[in-house]
Amino acid sequence: MTLDVQFRKNTLFVNKKPINFDFEIGNALAVDDKVIFLLKIPYDDKTTLKNIYCLNKDCQFLWQVQSALEAYPNINEELPFENMVQNDKGNISASDFYGRNFEINITNGKIINFSVSR
Repeated sequence: MTLDVQFRKNTLFVNKKPINFDFEIGNALAVDDKVIFLLKIPYDDKTTLKNIYCLNKDCQFLWQVQSALEAYPNINEELPFENMVQNDKGNISASDFYGRNFEINITNGKIINFSVSR
């Protein structure tokens, strides 16, 4: 079954079922039988930094992205992700305001690679 994933403001629609969040949705992807989505976090919110999530086809939470500081303790500051896409390996590529790119495993939300583009 193909998942129909759409979003409008702070509502995610999975097969037309609405799910509301406190923040606006920046992007949502149907990947296999999962929905991976990014919430837009206001700049002054320092508590919601791990802003990529995954749901199963029944809209149950599977994971929240791993903390960048946990994966790479040598980075100085953790920021929320600003965008994400599915890469050619099937994983998620997400970047933050500083131009740091993180590759995220779609199975468990663990950060598996890190690079800087700026």
